[in-house]
Order: sequence, then C-alpha cells, then structure tokens
Amino acid sequence: MRSWTFWPLREVKVIMRNKLAFRNARRSMKDYLVYLLTMAAVAALMFAFNSLIFSEDIQRMCSEAVVLTVMLGVVTFFIVLIVAWLINYMAKFMLEKRSREFAAYLLIGLKKKELSRLYMTENLLIGTAAFILGMAVGILLQQVIMTVFSVRSITCI
Repeated sequence: MRSWTFWPLREVKVIMRNKLAFRNARRSMKDYLVYLLTMAAVAALMFAFNSLIFSEDIQRMCSEAVVLTVMLGVVTFFIVLIVAWLINYMAKFMLEKRSREFAAYLLIGLKKKELSRLYMTENLLIGTAAFILGMAVGILLQQVIMTVFSVRSITCI
C-alpha cells in the first residue's frame, strides 16, 4: 500500500543529491581546477595521439606503422596507470581537505552511504567536464598534428 509513495520520495532524494553535488563541485572548483585541467590535458593528448595511430594518412606514410602503433599502445597503457594513480591521489586529498564539511553533513543526519554517493556524484561531474573539455581540445590538437604531418613529408625509419 505504501509502495506508490516510496518512489517519488526516492526520486526527490536523488534530485536533491544531484543538486547538492553540483553546488559542491562548483563551490570547490578552485580546489579541483588543477585536477580538472590535468585530466582534460591527458584526455586531449591521448585522443590526439591515439587517433594519430589509426590515421590512414600516417599509415600510408610509414611502412612501419605497426611498430608505431605498438609503441603508442604501450605508452598509453602507462599513461592510464599514471592517471589512475592521479585520480586516487586527488580523491584522497579532497577527502582530507573536506573532512570538516563531510563531518557537518554526518552531524545533520546524512547517512554515510548518501555521503559517499554525494562525493561520487561530484567526482563524476568533474570527470565528465574534464572529459568533454579534453575531447574538444583533443579534436583541435588532432587537426593541428595532422596539418603538421601533411605539410612535412615524414619519412619513417
């Protein structure tokens, strides 16, 4: 009998958590700015250089494109490991920096599970913003790199 009132209440909680996460992310943006810019730069560089691997123009110029592909794949793997460490470090750093704020949320009655969802939502918002910014810059960077490669006739070793 109460099941019809449970779902709207749950949706309100989700909407309020998302609003609070957006407000917190916007308010903490100066703390997150270095993280956001670093992640956007990494996304842009990875997009530009990995799209370079699969470019037909580059593969026509180089007969050893397979070696280039393997080398860039290995480098990409190590970059992903470094980025994973960076995300972990930044998450721990921000948890310590905002411990008083989170303690206040716990004092006013927010459950630990809801607090962790709130923090996760904030990180997802910032990560999504970094990804979108990185893809936009990466597309421009890819065009610049392709222009440089097409202007200069590259000879592969």
